[in-house]
Amino acid sequence: DWDCTLEPASEGPHRFAVRLGLRQIEGMRKNEAERLVHVRGNGYASLERFAAVCGLPRASIERLAAADALRSLGLDRRAGLWSSRRLAGIGLANDTISPRGDDERRSPPLPLFAAHASDDVFEEPAVALPVMPLAEHVAEDYVTTGLSLKAHPVAFFRERLAKRHVISSEI
Repeated sequence: DWDCTLEPASEGPHRFAVRLGLRQIEGMRKNEAERLVHVRGNGYASLERFAAVCGLPRASIERLAAADALRSLGLDRRAGLWSSRRLAGIGLANDTISPRGDDERRSPPLPLFAAHASDDVFEEPAVALPVMPLAEHVAEDYVTTGLSLKAHPVAFFRERLAKRHVISSEI
């Protein structure tokens, strides 16, 4: 959803979890998030199918990828960014803004192939992207959402701080 929500956690009846809202993603527009939530269905087999159904501009799909929000499609941050950048080239994402200045596109995407978009229609050679280090994931989390659930940034240089006798806030 657009806003963060409090949901029952799987560990017990009196435990809750916070589901982060799409508003946390830097640059995400509320109407785009609402469109995404409206068409989310039961998941998508590929990024191409997701792009064809949701109709978001490529820049918004790239924002989702940069925020590491495409894991349900089997894409981590780096693979999501790599894959999302080719969407416009295959006619599935459009960044055209209407003259009124809102995010409505001037014309809908051409429907000829959109309904049949899948990984085997638009084959691309497999690319072995380097694994993104955890420290880089955390840094990118802070850039895109202002927080990280993976680790705290200080964790990556805490040992060096301890060698300098910097006092920790831990008890």
